[in-house]
Amino acid sequence: MISKHQPKAKTCPICEEGYYPRNSLQKTCQAISCALEHGRQREAEKKRKALKASDKKRLDAIQPLSHWMKLAQRHFNAFIVVRDTGKPCISCYEYVDLTCGHHKTVAGFPELRLNTMNANGQCRTCNCGSAKHRANEGVISKQYDAGVVSRFGVQRLDYVNSRHPAKQYREADLKRIAAIFRKRAILYKRIRAGTNGERDNAS
Repeated sequence: MISKHQPKAKTCPICEEGYYPRNSLQKTCQAISCALEHGRQREAEKKRKALKASDKKRLDAIQPLSHWMKLAQRHFNAFIVVRDTGKPCISCYEYVDLTCGHHKTVAGFPELRLNTMNANGQCRTCNCGSAKHRANEGVISKQYDAGVVSRFGVQRLDYVNSRHPAKQYREADLKRIAAIFRKRAILYKRIRAGTNGERDNAS
């Protein structure tokens, strides 16, 4: 009869033979060669991770400012999509998969590119349509205006259309912005998951 206190059998990561560990610190079978090889592999993995971290640090140090702007923009855009999930497209009011649609374009109004009041969930057709098809640009722009007024009020539209000072971002600023929006997106996802869970339990 096996004692209920007997440890569970494990498989040695080196020789793949089964064994019963004597304590929680034992990671291989009884063979000394396996223990030595396991230790060597762990040290090699530590060195690999340290080298990877060092390489990343050196690479980050030589990245141009445009790299950090793209990173900040990517996390900003991802947050807008998460924030507006469940809402219709701001310009055509269809309930479809959303992208981040800037009210005032990034190219024309760079000072508003990372401003959450200038971005809303927009379907890919409307978002790409205004950029690729000039004939649709005016129509989509008017629909966007109407969507903003309907959702937020005319004050939001006035704010977006008003003049804004130019932004001079430093590398540290863009890293901080990227981190903030990444954390916000995670938080919104957790809140939404919790809310959905409560609804599921209630139903």
